[in-house]
Amino acid sequence: MTASETLDQFLHDNPDIEMFEVLLHDLNGIQRGKWLPRDQIAKVFKGDYKMPQTYLFS
Repeated sequence: MTASETLDQFLHDNPDIEMFEVLLHDLNGIQRGKWLPRDQIAKVFKGDYKMPQTYLFS
């Protein structure tokens, strides 16, 4: 099963989830968080979600 198929199944099985908290590390190793609505979470898995450039500089 691909990551996209797994995500689709997860979203189907959990229709009550409205937001996701995404945690990423910046170039300095500092953990950063972002809340994403349900309809944007697939972008993270596809590598299409853009983070602010300020995450690159601390």
